[in-house]
Order: sequence, then structure tokens, then C-alpha cells
Amino acid sequence: MVTCTLRLPTKINRKQKLRQGGFLAFPLVLLWSILLSIVSRSSIFKKYRVIDPSIALQFVTLMLLISQTQIFILLNFKMEVDDLGELCVSLCFRPISGRLIVTVTKIRGLPKATADRTDPYVKLALYCDGVRLSKANTRVKRRSLNPVFNEKFNFNVSAEQISLTTVVLKIVNHSEINVSGGGLGTVILGFDSFDSGQEQWKSMIESPSRHIEKWHKLHKDPY
Repeated sequence: MVTCTLRLPTKINRKQKLRQGGFLAFPLVLLWSILLSIVSRSSIFKKYRVIDPSIALQFVTLMLLISQTQIFILLNFKMEVDDLGELCVSLCFRPISGRLIVTVTKIRGLPKATADRTDPYVKLALYCDGVRLSKANTRVKRRSLNPVFNEKFNFNVSAEQISLTTVVLKIVNHSEINVSGGGLGTVILGFDSFDSGQEQWKSMIESPSRHIEKWHKLHKDPY
């Protein structure tokens, strides 16, 4: 039994940042409301004011909402442009035998690399509460943007460890590994995952000994 003591720092993806930024305008509007309320009650404003405070508040609110909408559109456009492809993975957890089975099925839609060729393979790393317990690699697929692997990997993970387990799958271009590291995108499943990675992990735990397959969008490597 491996004792897990460390934890990877929580990563916030661009979608999470977008959700947090989505409420940015509201505290600013509240702040402007308070300031305009204070100013409108002051004797100096009453003496020299040239615009009704309610009109000023509506104008400021409109400007803030327009700015927020522009930022939202730009961020969404950038996220759509950064299409790195998708990875199909199958997960199965057998609590009695303490076995986690990760099957790397296939990849689709890899962008063309800066090099003349794309020779992708997948690097797997298994963590428990931040401590790396195991790693493995798939075979390299030569000259393919839609490689098919169908490779199965078995990891020893107990029922007590599974809720703190994270599987990181990094797609690498073998032909660029000595130039820029060759990273093409990453998928995170389990404890430190989000969105589809969290959904598949939850389904796997709720359906022991069943193989749960799901497609995941590739993201830029957070590690």
C-alpha cells in the first residue's frame, strides 16, 4: 500500500476563469451605484450637477455590460481557435482486485505540427493526492493526425486511493520531442480534473467493473 501525502496544486482552466470573469461587471456596477448615491446627496453635486444621477448610473452600467460582452466574445473566439483535437479514453475500476484499467482508444483532429510530420503517442502518469505512482507510454503512430491505439494499461489502485487518484494523459509528437518538447495537448481524469474528465471518473466509480468510454477535448499542458 502506497501512502499518499502530497497534492498537486489545483489547476484552473480557461472555462473556469471565464465563469469567474462573467460576474466581474456586477461588483463594479454596485460600486458605481454607491459612489453615485453618495455624490448625489452631497451639497456640491446638488449645486453644480449637470446630469441626473440615475441617468449617469444607467450609462455606466451599459458601458460595463458592453465591455464584459466584448471580452466574453473575444475569449470564446480564442477558445474555438485553439482546437487541439480530442482523445477517446475508456476507464474501468475493479475495487475488489484494486485495479484501474485505462484504455487509450484513439485521437481525432490533431492540428498539423510545425514540423513536416506528426508522429503522436500518449504519455500516461498516475498520481495519488499529488504523488506520482506510475507512468506508461503508448506506441508511436507514424504520420497520423487521427491515430488509433487501442492500448490497455493496468494500474494498482485501492478503493481507498481511487477518490484521490488523477490520471494525466499527454499527447506528444515524437518528431518534435527534441525541438519544443513535442506537446500536442493534455487530458486530465480523476481528482484534479474538470468537466468531461470529472464526469467520466464519477461514472466509472458509480459503475464498478464496467468500461466507461468518453471523448475529451485536448487542452494545453498545465503541468
